[in-house]
Amino acid sequence: MDNLALLMRLEKEYRVSFNKMCCALLLSFWGSYVYAADLQSAEAVFDKLKTLETTIARLTADLKSTERTNPRIIKSRLTHLESSHTQLLHDFTASLLKEKPDAIDAVLSDGRLQGYLASEPGRIRAGLSRITNNVVLPESTISAQEIAAQMSRLDMLLMRAGEKHAQLVVNLELSKLIGLDVEQEENLLNVATFERAENASAYLGVVLGDVKSLKSEAAILPDDQDLQARYRISVKLLSIVVNELQTVTTTLDQLGQVDTTNYRSQILAATGSLSQDIFDIGVLSKLLSKGLDYTLTWFGSNGVEIIFNLITFIVIVVISRFLSRWIKQAVEKGLSLSTAKMSTLLRRMIVSTAASSVYVIGLLIALSQIGFSLGPLLAGLGIAGFVIGFALQDTLSNFASGLMILFYRPFDVGDVIDSGGVFGEVSHMSLVNTTILTFDNQTLIVPNSNIWGNVIKNVTAQKIRRVDFLFGISYGDYIPDAEAVIWNILNSHELILKDPLPLVKVHELGDSSVNIAVRPWVKTADYWTVYWDINRTVKLRFDEEGISIPFPQRDVHIISKD
Repeated sequence: MDNLALLMRLEKEYRVSFNKMCCALLLSFWGSYVYAADLQSAEAVFDKLKTLETTIARLTADLKSTERTNPRIIKSRLTHLESSHTQLLHDFTASLLKEKPDAIDAVLSDGRLQGYLASEPGRIRAGLSRITNNVVLPESTISAQEIAAQMSRLDMLLMRAGEKHAQLVVNLELSKLIGLDVEQEENLLNVATFERAENASAYLGVVLGDVKSLKSEAAILPDDQDLQARYRISVKLLSIVVNELQTVTTTLDQLGQVDTTNYRSQILAATGSLSQDIFDIGVLSKLLSKGLDYTLTWFGSNGVEIIFNLITFIVIVVISRFLSRWIKQAVEKGLSLSTAKMSTLLRRMIVSTAASSVYVIGLLIALSQIGFSLGPLLAGLGIAGFVIGFALQDTLSNFASGLMILFYRPFDVGDVIDSGGVFGEVSHMSLVNTTILTFDNQTLIVPNSNIWGNVIKNVTAQKIRRVDFLFGISYGDYIPDAEAVIWNILNSHELILKDPLPLVKVHELGDSSVNIAVRPWVKTADYWTVYWDINRTVKLRFDEEGISIPFPQRDVHIISKD
């Protein structure tokens, strides 16, 4: 049962940890272990292993011969045969371990299986050595195409190396199950795996530095196609090296002899992704410990200066805020005492600009105290302003129109204006828009460009206004009598001004009436009151005096042809 449990754990762990070919090997091992129905006889397996060894020895000799001109074909065959030998040995051993103790003892009695398992690591390492000898790390001095080609070959070689390491681990576990002394082999495997992890870790640091450097260069020169290609290739290479370190880290975890927290934290820092490693207590505590140590060291060296600069920053900001409010009150009071004619918008802008300028200057000085360089900051603000201005062209058009309204003052808050089809009282003004309240109590927010781009009629700009009337009387009425009635009405109304004098004149001889123009002057605020009063009073007085206001008339002449 102990053997069964160990085999099940071994299969479960390695099925997740290694690449596709290694998984195929382990799944085959699992299938042999669980479902084996036709176990091969030991003699047949040993004969097959012997045949494979003979062929492997011959190909190895051929590979060393200088007469051979096709080493790649020999290496490919050799790799395939070695993998077949290892898989056959491991499958047979796993199948044997599920048999009854008597059957296991019968096979192990002659020591051949133990011999194969003991010598197998040497064969696996020979294949691993051929793989690692062909590994070439891409140099940054070659072209992007050459780097891509080397990177593709590196990915394949690292995958094959991972398979060999997986075979060594499986061989070690199987050797333990049949009772071999594996202490020396375990030490060798631990050392080799640790060395592989250290190499991957070191190379990851190099590649990560290249990625950061190329990313910065690519951002500066976005049109450089070769540079962009190198950056994309370096990102892919980073992924390959990260996968290599993840694989070897998993192997180290299975061996259980080395703490892999450093490697996992390096992978997490390189990828920047929240993988399951972040939930590992060791990795998390390692990252937190490093961050805390760095923070404490940095604060110990710079803490006093930082605290002093921070206090200075707060003091300057508070003083700037106080000065800003004081300046605001002082400017408001000064403008209220000034006799200069200014619009409400101009007054508000002067007050706001003065207060904001003091606060912004103080804030910039405060930022300089905590290490911010004002030059790049101001340059950045300038660039940002240009970009924002380009994106907000319509808003800037309204802003420019607001400035024109501000300086030329065609109207002010409280004035009644008619512009761009909008008629009402100005209730609020800003540099971007004007709020108009219509006489039926609707609020209209009109962009300043719409107002400035049209004729502006300021109804209340003058203190007095003339009220225009046109009254028609019948051709049968006596004109002086009608004029006398009108003058009497105008003179008796208390809101009509005596200076300028009103005007009462015959304006025109219309089709149906004699039209009399009446032009009294009133205060602007009394315009509508006078308008409505005079219209009503004239009609009533004309009725009393028998003066008619005729309807439009037409003479129709009928001509008979009889």
